[in-house]
Amino acid sequence: MSAECESSLLRSLAHWTDPDLLTAFQKDPRVARYFIALYCRYRDQVALRLQSPRQVQRFWRRCYELFLSIPAETKLPEWLSQQIDQLHEKEDDRDLELPRIPPPLACYLWEGLTHLRGDWRFLLVLADHFGWTIQRVRVQLAAEGITLSEAEVESELIQARQQLFQSLPGDIRALYLASKPG
Repeated sequence: MSAECESSLLRSLAHWTDPDLLTAFQKDPRVARYFIALYCRYRDQVALRLQSPRQVQRFWRRCYELFLSIPAETKLPEWLSQQIDQLHEKEDDRDLELPRIPPPLACYLWEGLTHLRGDWRFLLVLADHFGWTIQRVRVQLAAEGITLSEAEVESELIQARQQLFQSLPGDIRALYLASKPG
């Protein structure tokens, strides 16, 4: 069992039914514990049917989006099984994976990234996903017609990380992120 599933924040939801959790998530998706509780409840069942961490992450990202609109009375075990079958039919190798990140955190990071300024998203992908150095990022920006010093690139990256961090729900930060990004 993972640490988030053992946290007191989630143990307090153990007696909630699937419809209760879905309804609470649909009312306020910014309260991440409801989504995480569903993830913890079904993660082993899902992981048994998927072959890779990439598929697992992609699956839960799809569930995050679909949970917002499915009827609360949906029988989740059957529904999840159908979603897994559909995922296998629509495999996409171009999907970007957030490596070694728990699926709930990945879902909320993706959500936060979609609301960042485009230039900050670009910087974060180059520096944090692809591991580019500040100098290499600066050279790429120059090729795109954006002239920044290395110090300016570093400053923009810090601001982008802080904005992304602030966009995450408090319970995501409490469960997954021990400290503020630098």
